[in-house]
Amino acid sequence: MRYFRVLIILIPLLVVACTEGPNFDLERALPGNSIVSIDVFLDESKTPVVVKPKVYLKPNQRVLFVGPNKFAIEFIKGSPFPKHQYSSKESIIDLQVPADVFKGVDPSIKVLVYKYNVIIDGNLLDPLIVIMR
Repeated sequence: MRYFRVLIILIPLLVVACTEGPNFDLERALPGNSIVSIDVFLDESKTPVVVKPKVYLKPNQRVLFVGPNKFAIEFIKGSPFPKHQYSSKESIIDLQVPADVFKGVDPSIKVLVYKYNVIIDGNLLDPLIVIMR
């Protein structure tokens, strides 16, 4: 009888866990993956939109911006990447966080935050990229 009570409690929990499924809208790379994909587009009012306005990355991980044929990413104050501005090629901007992004940074600093602009047809949006140790 005691085991029956345990099963009555556990079965509904298992059903909920199984029906929720994975969350593919995470702002981080999924386990076992080193790429974060960000969709970029213009809404009805011609304002740029990114599906993930704040993205968390680690050194050596990649961020893949996917959008219209022509768009740009521009870092205003510093960049974790070699350049400050990138233009799309075939609707994609593919960037990799350098392995040494924390080189010369105080070890007590655990995150670096970068604001960037998404530029589509002259319209701007300014989301964030957060690099974690």
